[in-house]
Amino acid sequence: MLLNSVILVLREVLEAAMVVSLFMAFTTVSQQSRYFLLKAILLGLVAGATYAYFLPEISNWLEGIGQEITNTIIHLGIYLFLTGFLWLISSNIVLPNRLVKAVMMAAIILAISRESAEIMLYISGFRSDHFLIRSVLSGSLIGLAIGVSCGIFLYHLMIALKPAAATKFICVLVVIVGGSMMSQATQFLIQADWLASTEPVWDSSHIISEHSLPGQLLYALMAYEATPTWSQIVVYLTSLALMILVIVSARFLQDQSKYD
Repeated sequence: MLLNSVILVLREVLEAAMVVSLFMAFTTVSQQSRYFLLKAILLGLVAGATYAYFLPEISNWLEGIGQEITNTIIHLGIYLFLTGFLWLISSNIVLPNRLVKAVMMAAIILAISRESAEIMLYISGFRSDHFLIRSVLSGSLIGLAIGVSCGIFLYHLMIALKPAAATKFICVLVVIVGGSMMSQATQFLIQADWLASTEPVWDSSHIISEHSLPGQLLYALMAYEATPTWSQIVVYLTSLALMILVIVSARFLQDQSKYD
């Protein structure tokens, strides 16, 4: 139970930590205040607690698939806000900018609300079992510590680069995380039977297990799936292409405006 708790909490924390560390690094590189990020984290935790509290009612929506559809909407929202972030910073807008801050806050709130709700629900399921609750709490704390440490490491890795290189690296990671969000949204739609479930295209579990630490890190970064379906692959690649197109389009329009 201890190991299961470590893996589950680590998986959830890593996804949120990835989003937070990217935006923290961006604010550091662009010399902005990070106070609003702390505010977004706190709002995300409140939203997560609210989501977890009302989840029994939410799950009954849409003939029992309310949770899957809600999670799909959350992941789609994160993707859209990440895409908006890429458009804004690729347009070379003057920083600090309220719209950029609003987009970053929204993405963080959605990411933390989704992951924290999962953790709260998992731990609450063992409240009445006094024998297992200590093991679950210990494993959860270990998973939390590892996840936060990975986020801190990523943050320091990005800010160690020169500002221009750091911004480009952040954009690359935002694109990858955005694709991860859409891949997970696709998986939720498959679980809700809104998308057809097909046979896996391949099975790479013998190379990297989804339950290993490398597998969890890859899942947080790029929604690593050892047995992906065609729908997940197509949506993932399409979402990556769209974000890259947004970056290229924003820079093209910015260059055009210089000549007008």
